[in-house]
Parts: sequence; C-alpha cells; structure tokens
Amino acid sequence: MATHPGWQRWFFALIAVGASVALTMWLSRIKNDEKLLAIALPLIIGGALGNLYDRLVHGYVVDFYRFTLPVGTTQRLTWQILRLPWARSR
Repeated sequence: MATHPGWQRWFFALIAVGASVALTMWLSRIKNDEKLLAIALPLIIGGALGNLYDRLVHGYVVDFYRFTLPVGTTQRLTWQILRLPWARSR
C-alpha cells in the first residue's frame, strides 16, 4: 500500500489515533485489581502509536530494524531485530 495514493496512509493513521484515544480512555477507567489489563493496554497503545509514526514518516510500517557492525576492514556483521509489536502477530 505504500506505493498507492495517500488515502490509505491517512485512513490507517486515523484508525491508530482513534484506537489510541479509546484505549487511553479505557485505561483511565480500569480498577486497581486489573493489573494485567493495566500492563497490556499501554503495550497495545505503544504499538498503535509506533505504527502511526511509521505511517506518517515512512509511508509504511517498519517490521524489522537492521543493525550493522563493522568487523575489521572488509567485513561487517549484520542482523535484524523484529519489532516487539509484530512478534505477537507474525
């Protein structure tokens, strides 16, 4: 979708904002004994805001971060790290 016209970017950005607002409102109303929910909701909100940032800055959602470390003068060590929000769904 990153190569398509811009309406998809703004559509999914709006969904991310709406979901973040709704989940933040839910988070503000949870009871003291709902500790697991109090941990889970901010993680979901963080994933939605991370995706929102990627959509607005890059135009698409980044799944992996690539790191490269020079080793000597001619070699380098490269590895990728899967973003935590994607680890649960892929």
